[in-house]
Amino acid sequence: MISGVITISAQILVIASMGYIPISIANLITLSTPVIVTPVSFLLFKNKEGITLKTIVGIVLVMVGISLIVLN
Repeated sequence: MISGVITISAQILVIASMGYIPISIANLITLSTPVIVTPVSFLLFKNKEGITLKTIVGIVLVMVGISLIVLN
């Protein structure tokens, strides 16, 4: 139930953020969530998912790309 409330609240805040920042940036931030969840799950669950070096390189590349888009 708590997870559902947090998810709904997050979606409401994303919609509200579109009044203050460009929609493309709001969507970019929303869609980058899995890139943040993967390293956190690695730290919390001690690599039970079997995260490889390719996954880590992919995460770094995506984060660099997101940073470049947001900073421009």
